[in-house]
Amino acid sequence: MKANSIVLDDGSEIAADVLLCGTGWSAQYPFFSKQQACELGLPHRPEDDPPDESRLWSALLKQAEQRVLSDFPILQHPPPHNAPDGPTTTLRMYNCIASLNDPSVVFLGRAHLSNSFRTSEAQAIWATAYFDGNVKMPPRAQAQRDIAYMNALSKKRYPSHGAVGDYLFFELVWYTDRLMDEVGLKSHRKGWLTDWVEPCLAADFKDVKKEGKYV
Repeated sequence: MKANSIVLDDGSEIAADVLLCGTGWSAQYPFFSKQQACELGLPHRPEDDPPDESRLWSALLKQAEQRVLSDFPILQHPPPHNAPDGPTTTLRMYNCIASLNDPSVVFLGRAHLSNSFRTSEAQAIWATAYFDGNVKMPPRAQAQRDIAYMNALSKKRYPSHGAVGDYLFFELVWYTDRLMDEVGLKSHRKGWLTDWVEPCLAADFKDVKKEGKYV
């Protein structure tokens, strides 16, 4: 590299002020203490859990797993799969975004879905409405059950990748429909036939500002 250009292997140069390396990222939060990670609902070592919290979430996840297997019996018999990485608790955040203990912070990009652009747009809309007080959160006990169900679905449907409870790769439509419904916006916006035959894109949400419901 030079001050204002990038030098390629063949010696040619491309004028540039900045080089952005899209190399991915690791969902680690070293600036939070163990206690803060637990309180926020971030994945953490099971031994860092307070005993009461550990018992609560163990019970919630057990109940949620039974509901998932009742809703989707085929998941009772998963195919051979790789064991997940080292054990942590699940992500205990509403919609994989909002902490139940601190309404001043949200975590975008945690949920793994098949279209990151659409997911990011939907999450940004939801988070804006949430901070503006335009998302009616369910009672805490119901929110915990909703989180546990999403965790259990992730673990059972994606046994190699879903241990943390935020892997919902093929649930893109369901997930973004849910976010839009909670802020009072339509998720399917192209017309009934077009919505059936065309892919779901981030651009589908381009006109939501005109509706003025989430700002």
